[in-house]
Amino acid sequence: MMLTADRFALLRRPRWAGAFALAALVVVSIGVIDKPLTLWLHANISQTDYGFWRSVSKIGEAGVWYILAVGMLAVSEVRRRLAWTLTGAAEQLRRVRAWGFMVLSMLLSGALIHVVKFTTGRIRPEDMLNTDTPLYGFYPFSGEQSFPSGHSQAIFSAMVALGILFPRHRWWFIGIASLVAFSRVATYQHFLSDIIAGSAIGVLVTLGLARKFSKKAPLRLGKKP
Repeated sequence: MMLTADRFALLRRPRWAGAFALAALVVVSIGVIDKPLTLWLHANISQTDYGFWRSVSKIGEAGVWYILAVGMLAVSEVRRRLAWTLTGAAEQLRRVRAWGFMVLSMLLSGALIHVVKFTTGRIRPEDMLNTDTPLYGFYPFSGEQSFPSGHSQAIFSAMVALGILFPRHRWWFIGIASLVAFSRVATYQHFLSDIIAGSAIGVLVTLGLARKFSKKAPLRLGKKP
């Protein structure tokens, strides 16, 4: 009985249970949702709506958020060096750590995304609309890069990090990330499972790093919610 109970011990931990639930959702989406949803969107989204979602999608470009995080890190470091008091220098050092956390979160989750993309080799929905592709477009090590979504990873990693730094606005950040992730499906760049997997990787890596960084000092920069 003890051995049987131990087999399910991980599933009773919230983090692992959430990870398994996300993995199951990805599998279900690949099997029964991805292609029908893409075909429905392709048939029902107007040119105006498509243009709107294309604009939203640009918010998820990683470069935008790297520039913000690296820029704020650099400003904080300069202010630390110019600080006249130990208290001021310590505060700026805390800000350097916080923005460094955001940069590292995006870098690590982005690196993981590219490894998975290369391994799975899934073609994009727009390429599948005109071809009879088996196995929902997975061609391992083929160079195709649909699964997981890099935009979803980048925006969720950035927004979750900003939500940790500025908790009062965290739900606004999550809302922005969700819109950007959906835009990748609405513009036929990704399947639903692609954005779920990409978003999950961005969130999980960022939260994992936040736990480690927070052991030394709080990451919060803004006011408490």
